[in-house]
Amino acid sequence: MTTTWLAAREGKPLLAEFFETEYNRIMYITYKLAGFEDQEENGSALLLRYAGDEPIPMPDYLRVTESGVK
Repeated sequence: MTTTWLAAREGKPLLAEFFETEYNRIMYITYKLAGFEDQEENGSALLLRYAGDEPIPMPDYLRVTESGVK
């Protein structure tokens, strides 16, 4: 289970709010390589939306559990 899967299950888009600094440019590139596209710019924030057709698979060595989620 991944955040892309959780968002899809709830019928919601997966969004990321990105604030560019001189140190985190590589994180923006990581988002782009993972299938996120620029959606909206709001001042110093950039809103990114996952545009992939399929959820990103979870690696076998990670396990995510839900607790108290309604």
